[in-house]
Amino acid sequence: FDLNAGGTTGGSDLVVSLPPIDPWTGTATLEAVVAGRVVRSSLIARPASEAALSRLDKALARTPGDATWLAAGSLDSARHLGRRLARFVARGDQDTEAQAEEAKEVDRIAADLERGVDPYASRTGAMRRALITPFDAAPTEYGLYVPPGFKPGGSRRYPLVVGLHGMNSAPMSMMRALFGQDDEHKEAAWKDRHPVPLPPVDAFVITPYAHGNTMYREIGEDDVLFVMEWAK
Repeated sequence: FDLNAGGTTGGSDLVVSLPPIDPWTGTATLEAVVAGRVVRSSLIARPASEAALSRLDKALARTPGDATWLAAGSLDSARHLGRRLARFVARGDQDTEAQAEEAKEVDRIAADLERGVDPYASRTGAMRRALITPFDAAPTEYGLYVPPGFKPGGSRRYPLVVGLHGMNSAPMSMMRALFGQDDEHKEAAWKDRHPVPLPPVDAFVITPYAHGNTMYREIGEDDVLFVMEWAK
């Protein structure tokens, strides 16, 4: 469509209705002509992500917040991962590989909630989690590693390792670095979304985000201590 068609001038809004594409697969291109300049935007279909988000929304709606079969933080994590995936979809995320894996994770969480099972009760290894903090009632994201031999309800004690990220880093990127799986040729944001197999470690590991580059002061410090308390 041409934004200048019909003599449209000035700063008024022009609303254009686009025809539905159903089923929508592949990539659609929206082309606009603005003052003789062609602007093209790619609209990539994300059916797996959309289906996973729809399933999670329904599962969350049927799950009571005080369900006795849910551990503290499980619902916080489920909601956070759903919102995170929705943001990627909304902004036209181009990392199809990472988004596909996150959609599988959201779908798996939704399936467990549908069955009345805590999505994290029997999980081991590295995972992305979140907790609602009492400081700002917002989710604080963190990476969590559960040792392979851990059995819920057991009497064995484990050490807790806390990894603090550097400037502009992220929880799962820091997790990779702690386990010797860093890649200096990749940016932290890419590494955060592309997990790799980690060697087994007989300890719990948490990597708090702590509000990003707060230097772990004030609310950043509060976040670290809050996640540590939850882990213990």
